[in-house]
This record gives sequence, C-alpha cells and structure tokens, in this order.
Amino acid sequence: MRNKRPSHISIGVDIDPKVIQAANVWDIPGLMLHNTDALDFLADYPFKGRELVYVDPPYIAATKKNRRYYRYEYTDEDHCRLLDVLLKLNSRIMISGYSSALYDQALQGWEVKELINISHAGPRRERIWANFKFSPDLHDYAPIGGSFRERERIRRKASRWANKLARLPELERRAVLAALIQSSDIEPAFVERLLVDRSRGVAS
Repeated sequence: MRNKRPSHISIGVDIDPKVIQAANVWDIPGLMLHNTDALDFLADYPFKGRELVYVDPPYIAATKKNRRYYRYEYTDEDHCRLLDVLLKLNSRIMISGYSSALYDQALQGWEVKELINISHAGPRRERIWANFKFSPDLHDYAPIGGSFRERERIRRKASRWANKLARLPELERRAVLAALIQSSDIEPAFVERLLVDRSRGVAS
C-alpha cells in the first residue's frame, strides 16, 4: 500500500496487530487502518460500487510447498469463505495469489494476468484475478514497465517531457496542452480524472 500512489481514501485491513502497528508509521494521506478479520469487515462495509478491493490472502495450502509464510494462516475452508464473500460484493475486486484449482474454478470468467514474483523459495509465477477488464486508464502509472530498467526509462521520459513543456512560453504551453486534450486519442474521462485528482491534492 505504501508503494502505490495515494488514493483519496485508502483502507487497510489485517488481523495481525503487528502488521497494523508497523503500518501506523506510514505517512499516507487518507489512510485508515483496521485490525480485524477482513471477512467480517468486507461483509459489513457499505460498498457504493466505485471502490476497488485488493485482496492478498495467505497462500492456499496446496501451493505453499509446506512453508509457513504468515502468523495467521488460512485453511481451505477460510479461502472458500473469502471467495463466497468476495463474489457477493458490489465493487471492483483484484485478488493476488498462486494458481490453484479452488481459485481458478471459483473465478472463472474473471480477467487474469500473470507475473513473476520473487518469493522466499525463488521466482514463482503469480496470478492477478480481476472482476473487471484491465484498461490503460490506471490509478498509478509509476509501476508500468516489465523491469526496473524499463520503468526508469519511462519515468525519465515522462519527466523530460513535463520539464520541456514547463519551459515553454505560457501561450505555447497552453496550445500544446489544448492540442493534447482535444486529440481523439485522449479520452475526456481520463483528463477529467486527472483534474479531479489535482483538485484533491493527489499527485499523478
């Protein structure tokens, strides 16, 4: 959570008090932390339909190779309860974990992305399931790129272009911005979201 761009409101939920204690020192605007069972929290939360729920549950037993990763583990029954709660939520949902028969079957029809995650046992292929279509309209563009070197290249390019634009005379700068905004390749909703974020003081 601390490595992503802040949202207007962010809510962190973990049953482990040590996790919440460690997160309390994070200086993240709009962050609220709850030391409770995520299943109870999700079942009781009044979702409006515009939220994004990201779930990173303990690894399912069949994928852990007899390793213990967390102080509070999940049984297969817990995973079934979690899936039952998530499938009833009125919100966008993303779930991360290793491929398993339980999740692959329960989340049929969901979007799936795979990535390489460096675990205690070395690199492993992990999945991201989502109940919505992935699109280029992202909350945070900093992580894009398939490697650290590629992310740095994109970050430097964006910084160079922004600095070059800022150095233009005001009328030229506005002319370039107007041309970009009016381009058919730029969606009005994307521009509107950036302006809303700026008005809230959330940096892009």
